[in-house]
Amino acid sequence: MSRDDLEAQNVDEDTAGRRVVWIDAPGFDDTSLSDVDVLDMIAAFLENS
Repeated sequence: MSRDDLEAQNVDEDTAGRRVVWIDAPGFDDTSLSDVDVLDMIAAFLENS
């Protein structure tokens, strides 16, 4: 699984002028990925968005 497996959705609501993006990522306590792996994927996604 890679950062390409993450799905993002922009939120089109009043967010006080801030950009909000929902990120669908593997859950913590996933049987095939460690929590650190999941956090690394989210961090890489945010770094490149």
